[in-house]
Amino acid sequence: MVELMVALAVGGVLLAGGWAALKNYIPNEDVRLMAHQLQSSLLMARSEAVKRSANTYLTPSTSGYEGGWVISTLQGRSYANCTVAVPPEDCIYVFQNDRPIQFDGLANQVVYNRQGRIPIGSNLSVSICDEDESSFVSKRMIEVSPNGFPKILVEGNCAP
Repeated sequence: MVELMVALAVGGVLLAGGWAALKNYIPNEDVRLMAHQLQSSLLMARSEAVKRSANTYLTPSTSGYEGGWVISTLQGRSYANCTVAVPPEDCIYVFQNDRPIQFDGLANQVVYNRQGRIPIGSNLSVSICDEDESSFVSKRMIEVSPNGFPKILVEGNCAP
């Protein structure tokens, strides 16, 4: 009986430690996942601009990038138009976000020209954090160079 009580006590301590680690892990992974999702969407928009030899546009949903975004070849194409049952041909990709993430600093629309570059003078960078701005979550920054390539940087914590 004593051995069983000791085993349960040890199991409880291990479970409590595992829960604390998991509690920190999930928001960090959400931020990391969103950074990679946005980076791959930017690369897709760049690639499609070069492939089609036409401008492509990455446009946020009506609730901002927190709700998702669409890549299209038509300027001003709304997110709602590309999420219908039969989207128009100019809708290349639609991403819907359901994670508690916040984006700061990204333009209302990202434009890639037919050479896969962003407009001269555009300084595109965005910070990505969890909604709670937790001190244990690493902030991710995405910077897009003038040649159109996005890169992810880790910039400290999300806490203000």
